[in-house]
Amino acid sequence: MAAAASSIVGNNILSRLLDRHNRWPFGGLAELLHNSADADASLVSVGTFPTPVGADPFHPHFALDISDDGKGMDHGDMVRMMRIGADESIGRKDKRGKIGGYGVGFKAGSLATAHTAVVLSSCLEKRTVSVGLLSNEPYEERHERPHVGLVATQSMDTAMVDEETTTVEGRDRILDLIAKINPCLTRERIALWSGQMHGKSGTTVYLCGVRRNPDLPGRMIYEFVNERNGGDGGRSAGEPVGGEYGRGDDDKDVADMPDLRLLAPGASDRDMMFDEFPGRYDDQNAPMDYSLRAYLGLMFKSRTPKIRLFGADVAQRDLAAELVYRRRVDLDLDLDVGVGSDSAIRGDVGLHPPSEKRGLSGAMLYCENVLVSSYARQEFEIPPDERRLGVLLVVDLPKSTSESRTVHDRGFKPKDNKLGFDWAGKKRFRRKLRAEFLAYEDWADAERDR
Repeated sequence: MAAAASSIVGNNILSRLLDRHNRWPFGGLAELLHNSADADASLVSVGTFPTPVGADPFHPHFALDISDDGKGMDHGDMVRMMRIGADESIGRKDKRGKIGGYGVGFKAGSLATAHTAVVLSSCLEKRTVSVGLLSNEPYEERHERPHVGLVATQSMDTAMVDEETTTVEGRDRILDLIAKINPCLTRERIALWSGQMHGKSGTTVYLCGVRRNPDLPGRMIYEFVNERNGGDGGRSAGEPVGGEYGRGDDDKDVADMPDLRLLAPGASDRDMMFDEFPGRYDDQNAPMDYSLRAYLGLMFKSRTPKIRLFGADVAQRDLAAELVYRRRVDLDLDLDVGVGSDSAIRGDVGLHPPSEKRGLSGAMLYCENVLVSSYARQEFEIPPDERRLGVLLVVDLPKSTSESRTVHDRGFKPKDNKLGFDWAGKKRFRRKLRAEFLAYEDWADAERDR
């Protein structure tokens, strides 16, 4: 019989990993939702465990709960996801259309948000239930080596361990460690989850020890909003960094809904927190910068998967459909691919009134349906101009299959943290996008004069 899969890494490698890959607080949560989308989930729910929204999020037993109804993971999938540096998409029959696969997403995303991730996954195809533990808590609390990649698997039908991968002792060790880190995640609680998932596939991630240090980049300073009509719950260390809601049409779906909002008690914190936020445009902030609900509404270009935040459905938006004076543009540089081809790269450019009110403009770049870069201007050398306020170019780019940094195929390579692209080898595309963006002004003026 094999022991439960596990590995231990030295010193503070996990802390260094998370600081390198996720400086934006919501970026960590985004990584987990990307994984759910890659698992073909139709519904992803973000909630709290075991306390309701409004309880103290800094209580040691508090956890964020991210659950989906995707394909689930068997033992091998779970081990690959937990292993440092492993390609998280290895073992999938078809990686096309998947945003993941860099080997850092789950680890960096989880630990940017909390010190421990407990993963429960039910795989109907293999009829197994697996439990995994990824924790930097030993290092952060006692300067001991962290627990990385501890995985145990048992039968969905008999609850007996899978003798090819797991021993009873190995499973017991993992369950004891989980209960030590969060006493609310007991054996009984995990057994209850397994029973509820019998005959189903899906994955739940509990993020324990939510980060709250305002002196370190990438740590959350936030409040929970748990009542409609603006009722606030949880800690309130300052004003929402975006100011009051209700200043534009893009706020109407988030103003009075349960939410997780970032706070900036002081100017120095504000500057620090917005250093790499995707919505940053000079001194202007978009709702997605500080409202998790607003960000989730734009995360996927299509409305799949459906997202539920703290019990209330997220209004997922189609930015291209919201554009006025919209123009379809061809961004493909391959002469063999015509505009009418299904594989051509096409985008939409137009005026977005809510963005105009906030002084925002630029390119909204998706990759395989996932938002990677928003309000992008500098990488395309688009100078600020009042005539361009509110102009957005929305496009979904194919992901590159190249293993090298310089991409010469028709695909594009997101950075490891998926908050931007590596543009090496894409100079012509950047020029093409810039030209289409700037040409829109004359086209829109002509349309208005008709």
